[in-house]
Amino acid sequence: MIPFRGLLLKIRNSELLKNVLYLLSSNGLAQLFPFLVYPFISRLYSTDAFGQLAIIVSIHSLLASISTGKYDQAIAIPKNNDQAIHLFNIGARIALGVSFLILPVVFLVKQMGTSFSFGSQVNNWFFVLAITVFSTSCLQLINGWSLRHKMFTIIAGSTLVLSLLTSVLKLAFGFLNVRDGLLIAFVAAQVLTIVYTSLRVRRSPNPPVFETRTEAALETAVIYSGFPKFYMINALLNTFSSNLPIYMFAFYFSNDIIGQFSVALALLFTPVNAFCNSFNQVLMKKTLEMRQSGVPVWPFIRKFINKILSFSVLPGIVLMVLIPWIIGIYLGDQWTDAGHFSRFLIPYAIGAMMSGSLGFVPNVYGRQLTSLLIYLVYLAFRIAALSAGILMDNVYLSVGLYALISLLAVSYQVFWYRNLIIKGDKDLN
Repeated sequence: MIPFRGLLLKIRNSELLKNVLYLLSSNGLAQLFPFLVYPFISRLYSTDAFGQLAIIVSIHSLLASISTGKYDQAIAIPKNNDQAIHLFNIGARIALGVSFLILPVVFLVKQMGTSFSFGSQVNNWFFVLAITVFSTSCLQLINGWSLRHKMFTIIAGSTLVLSLLTSVLKLAFGFLNVRDGLLIAFVAAQVLTIVYTSLRVRRSPNPPVFETRTEAALETAVIYSGFPKFYMINALLNTFSSNLPIYMFAFYFSNDIIGQFSVALALLFTPVNAFCNSFNQVLMKKTLEMRQSGVPVWPFIRKFINKILSFSVLPGIVLMVLIPWIIGIYLGDQWTDAGHFSRFLIPYAIGAMMSGSLGFVPNVYGRQLTSLLIYLVYLAFRIAALSAGILMDNVYLSVGLYALISLLAVSYQVFWYRNLIIKGDKDLN
């Protein structure tokens, strides 16, 4: 009881800990909403409808990864508030330009008679990407601004509202039997969330300022040009690689298969990504502190890896046996393939928990370029794995090889991180 009281006192007296726990709890709650509605919406919509949504969301994510030039990530850095305002505005201008370009590009492709190969029903929804990408871009910029001014309630609020609206609207449109309900819910949730978040930030003590001056903004953009040069490219590659099966399956398999795979991926990797996002920052801060103090880092990281393995391997093996049955009960009888896909993906998900949590290591040890080259090789092997299954017209082989290559890749990443940390410890001495 006394250690628990001491922990509560430490949290109460630490602004950093309070803010971290606040964001962690809100992120955890935001992840809970989709899991609560999945058993209902999986029975209200067809697997084909989930496939259509997966295609739109995957392309939306790819465009959103470049839509601000990643200047939203730089807003919190400058000591000069004028530079932060410039970064906010230059990011907003890039977002506006990207969003406007979507419309003529989609129109020209359709006029040229080039098929998107996704089916006419999905093709008609590509135009709304201009709206969703701009909404997401504005949300990213506002969150960057809020982080700078420690307005964590706005960041947490936007995350919760987006998750809640998406879940509630999918459920409501499903009960009302609205055609394309999943797609409408996705678009409406994006728009309503940015409206809500914009109103909140405008009423805050430190609202962002919109300005028309171009010269000063361009000077600041040049100073922080590393963000579009490196962070944006990394974000683009990460997003493309994460959605690679959706892109490739869209040209060779049915929307039903895409829907089954996308739901399996979401069920497994939503908690994994939440875990990685939570621990990445904590571990990075601890690693930097230990290095500054001259304390070896590897014993601490090794203990973290061993704990993940001890808590995940045995449950993972049990889950691989039971997950088709669990998903059948949880989602319904039509989701058989999602259960089989999940069985392939579980070992990869366990490996991704480790590699994702340690993703900060190349940045701390100055090996970003090597990390990028490794990721490019990893991407090439993923494409080859998926292609082998596609050429054999066997989606199970494709997913199985994809999961195997991904597991080997994240295992190599962890091994490489280990070597970097051990070498860094030796350099400290």
